[in-house]
Amino acid sequence: MYVAETQTPEQIINDKSILLPRFQRKKSWKDERRFKLCISLFKGYPMGTIVLKEDSNKYKWLLDGRQRRDTLRDMQDPVNIYKWAKA
Repeated sequence: MYVAETQTPEQIINDKSILLPRFQRKKSWKDERRFKLCISLFKGYPMGTIVLKEDSNKYKWLLDGRQRRDTLRDMQDPVNIYKWAKA
């Protein structure tokens, strides 16, 4: 069964139980796309869907949304946002 939950970006960033499976691709978003996500969040737009699969050990496997989650983490440093804006 699937459950849709709404979480804040902070909850997604700080959740230490989220793990990456081997099949997840490497970082692929360019700076322009990362900055577009920043602008969307600043305007209050929805971030999109991140798909997690919880296992019996209460770990959550990130099946979809790595690029968004990585961008959220990197947004914590304002220097990154400035760099993306310049690109």
